[in-house]
Amino acid sequence: MLGYPKYCPHGALIPRGSLQEETLHAITELNTGDSFTLSKVRDEVRLLSYLYENDIKINDTLVIQSIDEANHIMYLNKNDQLVSLSMENAKKLYYK
Repeated sequence: MLGYPKYCPHGALIPRGSLQEETLHAITELNTGDSFTLSKVRDEVRLLSYLYENDIKINDTLVIQSIDEANHIMYLNKNDQLVSLSMENAKKLYYK
């Protein structure tokens, strides 16, 4: 029914046969103004719920709007919607 998807809903590679690791990077490696496509989110209920409430999904294109170094907050922009993430949670979002 699902047609053997390559990824789970949170972006993790589903192992089949020989496992090929993908190179993913935490979005904390990006800078203000950088655009990225969300590829994976660490499977944590509270984080996933927060992203769902803010309509952020795998394969969405987002922009790093700003980074507040003093308060450890990253602001993401999706279609002019601003979403804040702690840097701790930002480390759990990945792009290719």
